[in-house]
Amino acid sequence: MSISLETLHVTNEQVNPRILTSVYFNGTQREKASRLKNRLVYDYELEFYTESEGAIDLNGTLYPVKKNDVVFRRPGDLNQSIMPYSCHLVVFDMLNNTGKEDCEYTVGTIQEVSQPYYMNPILNAIPTILSPPFAEKYEYWFQRIFNEFIKQNAGSHLLIKSIILQIIHQLHEDHIVHQSSKDVPSSAHSKMIKNTVTCIQANLEESWNLAKLAQISGMSTSYFHSVFTKVMQQTPNQYINELRLEKAKKMLLTTDASILDIAMRCGFGSSAYFGFLFKKKTGVSPIHFRKIYSNPYF
Repeated sequence: MSISLETLHVTNEQVNPRILTSVYFNGTQREKASRLKNRLVYDYELEFYTESEGAIDLNGTLYPVKKNDVVFRRPGDLNQSIMPYSCHLVVFDMLNNTGKEDCEYTVGTIQEVSQPYYMNPILNAIPTILSPPFAEKYEYWFQRIFNEFIKQNAGSHLLIKSIILQIIHQLHEDHIVHQSSKDVPSSAHSKMIKNTVTCIQANLEESWNLAKLAQISGMSTSYFHSVFTKVMQQTPNQYINELRLEKAKKMLLTTDASILDIAMRCGFGSSAYFGFLFKKKTGVSPIHFRKIYSNPYF
């Protein structure tokens, strides 16, 4: 079971996703390890797992999937789902140029047209499966797409397009963070850095500085900075701010805490500095972020 695929290079500006279908599948009551039929993937697919004790067999490789995992399938993939799990599935036309209609699209049926395999630095970097560090926003995005696809209001397609672009962008960003935090080859220094990272993660509200971090690792400040940057692929300050911002995003969407309270509990020291870094990273203020992405399902 295969198809002949064209491979094309595309720019970020050419990416113009159009929804083909959005479905919610609940297979949590199915027999464990039972398999659905093999199916060929003709279009781009994003899948978010709301519950899972199952797996997927993709192109002959078995991927266990757990709750909050995101799967990115490309045209030409051969997929078999292994129960039990429940998920949101979004299928889309990457460049909006296949002529397929959403009202006629059914997952699992033979399609006359398959999308090309698009090559692009962003798309190429996104892995087949990712466990994102901040799953709540993905859950919100997939639920929002599902709701808008059902409603089909005048602006639904435009809104869905913007959310798909957000998901693609965030998957790329989360993959970069994941790669930078991977365990490095075992050595005395890398173990010290790992211990320091664990300490940072458990105490983000602390007022960390280079001297304090170097003391924990047992290195001089200059040597610690050099080793940390080499191991983590970012400076200590960049890494700490990244973690703090992710924690702040989660608190903005899942709590009623004030901006000042979030700033202090995440270790920013002041609401002004928190607001400055947050807007620099996301393009919007913390208040605006909460207003845009506030999830009624939390």
